Amino acid sequence: MKTSRDVSARGLRARARAMLFLGVATLLIGAGCGAAPELDTRTFELQYLQPDEAADMVQPYVYHDRPDAPGMVTVFSAGITVRETADNLEKIARVLEEYDRPKPGVRLLFQLIQANGAGAADPRISDVEQALKELFRFEGYELVTETQLGAVVGSGSTQVFGHEGVQYAITAHIQNVRERAGAGAVELHVELMSDQIGRAMTTSMTVPVGQTVVLGSTQPDPERAALILTVRPELVTLSEAGS
Repeated sequence: MKTSRDVSARGLRARARAMLFLGVATLLIGAGCGAAPELDTRTFELQYLQPDEAADMVQPYVYHDRPDAPGMVTVFSAGITVRETADNLEKIARVLEEYDRPKPGVRLLFQLIQANGAGAADPRISDVEQALKELFRFEGYELVTETQLGAVVGSGSTQVFGHEGVQYAITAHIQNVRERAGAGAVELHVELMSDQIGRAMTTSMTVPVGQTVVLGSTQPDPERAALILTVRPELVTLSEAGS
């Protein structure tokens, strides 16, 4: 005949076994959740991006501080090697595919325009004449000279020319190109130097592709008329940009 003491003892032993089983299961589940992920290694050869630039670009997908399985990026002369999970490697591949492309070339057409009193309208600057009248109060404007230079994103170029015995140098640095379907814009920094006064003009501006924009004005010699500098950017191939 079972007593209440025997039933209680058996219940306690059953409860203890259940708690032991639950504890072991919990440990196993916890160990499985904290297990280090499996990492793969892939090498990405680059055509246009610099390896250091690419390494910085993929850093958000490389977990260097992951316990027991840190990610890693190694830079070499022609690309990068990445050790990461398979899904992160796929993300990195898509990023590099998007950005490892030729940098767009830019041709900049500069016009140096002189305020010439009440002279006749100059048809060579008809596309910017209205803007000149809105910005300045001179009676008339005349194209003095025009020149062009080419560069790619992240680089600069300089063009030297003369006018009425004064030597000028235009330096343009292409900071960024925003390309859109049927449109775009160029972020650039421009300096106009004169052998008479040094820096005659400096400005940074975003200019729509295919549009002529007034950059500013200068008067290196108070006895001469003011000079106004305009620019029109065009997107070109790399070979055209250097011409």
